Amino acid sequence: APLHYEPNYAYPLVVWLHGPGDDERQLLRVMPLISMRNYVSVGPRGTRQMTDGSPGYRWVPTDSDVVNAEHAVFECLEIVNERFHVADHRVFLAGYQCGGTMAFRIGLKYPHRFAGALSLGGPFPTGSTPLASLEEARKLPLFIAHGRSSQLYPVEKTCDELRLFHAAGMHVTLRQYPCGDELNTQMLHDMN
Repeated sequence: APLHYEPNYAYPLVVWLHGPGDDERQLLRVMPLISMRNYVSVGPRGTRQMTDGSPGYRWVPTDSDVVNAEHAVFECLEIVNERFHVADHRVFLAGYQCGGTMAFRIGLKYPHRFAGALSLGGPFPTGSTPLASLEEARKLPLFIAHGRSSQLYPVEKTCDELRLFHAAGMHVTLRQYPCGDELNTQMLHDMN
């Protein structure tokens, strides 16, 4: 809940999809860097545990994991709407790395349910036709935060994606940052 929560105000909602090796508690670390007052926020847990022995979870793009991720996001929306006054037309999906890719995948599949999708360091999803609902998807604003020295999401891949977005007539905002694959405070500030 935002500081000084006002039950008569319909707040925008941020659904945060954590990065790999983390869990829904990443939300508690990122929201103070985004805003403590402007949003209600919620974060589901990734669909799979890490396989390399490290703690935490990740978002996996298999068909069954995408369905599970969709269920988790929509269950979070139900829970939040029971507890807080949320503006249904101001629900944003956002995530870091694989969470950002999943935010794009879910947002583009259900563009009428979201006001925007934001990916911080996560590439555009491939496979399973993420632009199957192109006419509706064109209405969904996309925000991409990209680290200039990223090894996981190199500049060349971003340029290829920008050509795709342009050809598809998508509304995209791209910001590049002087960093690698880490999540930084300027990205979160710009997300706000």
